[in-house]
Amino acid sequence: MNYFTNGNNAIQADTNAEALRKRRIGIRLAELRGDKTQGTVAEKLGVSTAAISMYENGKRMPKDTLKRRIANLYGKSVEEIFFAE
Repeated sequence: MNYFTNGNNAIQADTNAEALRKRRIGIRLAELRGDKTQGTVAEKLGVSTAAISMYENGKRMPKDTLKRRIANLYGKSVEEIFFAE
């Protein structure tokens, strides 16, 4: 991460990097869902369809306990889904 002399720019760079990371994870989640509907996945995970949409669009990140359930649902590790570059 690049830090600038102005503290506000450093915060902005961090915010942009985090937003990009969330978006990549969201894309990965949507790809893993495949042809299943968001509603089907939401029901299996015990969350709302809106929550699944927010995760897939990079607007929100699931809590750690839900990350484990998502990984189990898709037969992947938490690391593969949420921490892979």
